[in-house]
Amino acid sequence: MVRQMIIDVGKENTEYQHLEVLKRNRHKRKQYGEVFIEGVAAINALLEAGWKAHTIAFDRSRPLSGWGQEVIARARPGKIIRLAPELMQKLSDRSDPSELIVIAERRERHLAQLRLERHTLVLIFDRPTNHGNLGSIIRSADAFGATAVITVGHAVDIFDPVVIRASLGAFFARPVIHCASPAEIQNWLAEAKQKRPDFRVWGTSAEADTYLYEVDLTGPLAIVLGNEAAGMSRKLGEMVDGNLAIPMQGRVDSLNVACAGTVLLYEINRQRKTAG
Repeated sequence: MVRQMIIDVGKENTEYQHLEVLKRNRHKRKQYGEVFIEGVAAINALLEAGWKAHTIAFDRSRPLSGWGQEVIARARPGKIIRLAPELMQKLSDRSDPSELIVIAERRERHLAQLRLERHTLVLIFDRPTNHGNLGSIIRSADAFGATAVITVGHAVDIFDPVVIRASLGAFFARPVIHCASPAEIQNWLAEAKQKRPDFRVWGTSAEADTYLYEVDLTGPLAIVLGNEAAGMSRKLGEMVDGNLAIPMQGRVDSLNVACAGTVLLYEINRQRKTAG
C-alpha cells in the first residue's frame, strides 16, 4: 500500500518552487527526471499509458470533481499538494486552470526502440520552435497512425507542458523522440534503408515539382517537416529521396507547418486505407 503524504501550501515555499521549476525549466525537468502535466485529456492519457504519477496538486479551496477523485484513486500518488488558489492560478498560463497538476516520472524513448515494418511511418520535425505546432503535429500523428514523431536539433522541449497539453494526450500514445544532432537521425535512416530497401524519406517544400498524391506513400517511410521559418536544414535535405508539395490555389503559397503535416498524414492514411 502506498503511503500518501498530504501537504498544504499557502506560500511560495520549496514544494511550490519545485512545481514551478518543472513547469518553466526544461533543464530542471531533465535533471529531476520529471514531467509536469495538466489538462483532463493529457492526465487521462498519462494514466492509460501506465506512466507513474507520484505527485498530484490541486486548489485546496475547491472541492474535487468526481474525475479528480478518480484520478487520485487510480494514480495512488505518494504526495498530494493542496495549493492556495492564487498559487494554483499562478502555475497555469490559462484563465481556466486545470483542476489537477500531475508530476510524473519522465520516460525517455529512443530510436532503437522503433520497429521497422511494412507500414512504418515516422514524422521528423526539424528544429521546431513553436510548442503549439509540435503538440498539434503529435496529435495529428496519433490520429493518422504514425509510428513516431522525432524532433531534430535545437528544438522546443518535447516534455514541455505546453507541448503535452496541445497534443491532447497523444504525447503518451505514440513515441516522441528527440535527436540532438542530424547525424543521429541520419544514421537511423541509413540503417532503416539497409533493413528495408523499400523505405523512403520524403521532404516537404512549396517549390517541389511533385505533389504528394502523385507518389506511392503506402510503404514504410519518413516524412521530414522543416523549421517553421527556415525550412529544412541542408543536412536533413541531403537525407531525403525527394520533396513533395501540397497543391494550393489561393494567394498564400504555404501552410503553417502543423497544417501541412496534417495534410500529408491524411494523404498517407488515405492511400493506405485505399490500398488495404
